[in-house]
Amino acid sequence: MDLNKFCCIILIAKYPELFKTKILIGIFFVFINLKSDFAVATSTNTGTFNVSVGIGATCTASATTMSFGNYNVNSNSTGTSTLYINLTNGASFRVTMADPVVSGDQEGYYRLWLDGTESEAYNEYLVVYFLNPAGNKLRYSGADNAYNIVGTGNGANTAVATITGTIPSGQTGKKTGTFSRIISLNIAY
Repeated sequence: MDLNKFCCIILIAKYPELFKTKILIGIFFVFINLKSDFAVATSTNTGTFNVSVGIGATCTASATTMSFGNYNVNSNSTGTSTLYINLTNGASFRVTMADPVVSGDQEGYYRLWLDGTESEAYNEYLVVYFLNPAGNKLRYSGADNAYNIVGTGNGANTAVATITGTIPSGQTGKKTGTFSRIISLNIAY
């Protein structure tokens, strides 16, 4: 027996009063005209398709505040900052100083300014340098890894280096106040 006719017979037998309306006659007509060969697959076939996805490296960085305390003209003052990098697992990175040294300063030396305001007046800045974990001065955009911080990301926010800042002794005649600067780093990955 044809599956469509069987469904219609059950429908008519169970609900004969419904077939008195035009709507149900239309439904009945649809049931009769359905073909049963759409309901059952007679053969199958398989196919394949390629799937690929690229994962680009992403990176964020932060560092703790470096504090020197009060400057003593008779001895070097040091402070440290911990550098954190969150980089895609397996991607390598190189950190360099983003700020160039101030004109006239030696390679690797920077200035902290009175109240954070850039000034050329000798009594309104302190000279400072920053060391990477190997004890070498961090340099501005240097390609020599001895003067940079290098490593490989692990996909988590990780402390990758301690940067040590040193304010050399002997810088006399400075004004009273807070000497500061925001230092920027370049992270190539």
